[in-house]
Amino acid sequence: MNKAAIYCRVSTEGQEQDGTSLQTQLEACLKYCQVKGYEVKYQFSEAWSGLSLERPRLAELREAVRSQAIEVVVVYSLDRFSRDPVHGVILMQELEKNEVALEAATETVDNSEVGKLVFYIKGYAAKLDAERRRDATGRGKRALLKNGQMPQGTGVGIYGYKWDPATKKRILLPHESRVVQHMFGMAAGGKSCFGIARTLNDNSVPSKTGKKWEARTVNRILHNQAYTGITYFGRTTGKDHKKTNENNWHVLTDVTPAIIDQELFQQAQNALASLKELHPG
Repeated sequence: MNKAAIYCRVSTEGQEQDGTSLQTQLEACLKYCQVKGYEVKYQFSEAWSGLSLERPRLAELREAVRSQAIEVVVVYSLDRFSRDPVHGVILMQELEKNEVALEAATETVDNSEVGKLVFYIKGYAAKLDAERRRDATGRGKRALLKNGQMPQGTGVGIYGYKWDPATKKRILLPHESRVVQHMFGMAAGGKSCFGIARTLNDNSVPSKTGKKWEARTVNRILHNQAYTGITYFGRTTGKDHKKTNENNWHVLTDVTPAIIDQELFQQAQNALASLKELHPG
């Protein structure tokens, strides 16, 4: 009985599209192995771009291949294995070197030289398609930014606001807004992020996620200039909260309503910097 490893992958964007969710892929691969009489020794599933070779679960699969712990790799379809033609060749050569077969639950894999060429061509076409979609997405984002709109709004958003997908702007949440004002007031008065978090928890003030407040969460809020009404998109920040990558970020002034003024924001920054000097590290 051949020992098999199942590898399932979805992209990080549109993970459940086209009926190829991780669960759908796994079920199809397990059924395929059952029909073929394979012993499934490993199951690897991950949400990762097929254009990357540095995938955590793929790395585990490749280790299993190199250690010759398996004799066949089963995927839902070839594009789940790789969407980059060069990476596809590398993976195929690695399998061949260790005498491990590649099979797919939904299509026939031709391991002949012609089959390898077809695999390469399919990978090249998939990569071109991904590049076209990325370019279209980029143009869409640039158009929104030109109109002063945020290109995206995902997750729970920042504390103090809710996201309006129709206008692509943030809307004030009165209770959270008052908490934000209180936080900046405490910071400007010399209270540390740890002390502010403790005060909020002692007063049973709920966080955005419902979990207890942590000093790092408070710190992130207190360094976010969006609360003054200025929104940066594409801005990269480091531990010192200074701007980097300035050619790629945009300033949007009509996306986030101000909760505090610039003066209070700066007072909080000065007080936090003084605390850091007194208690470095």
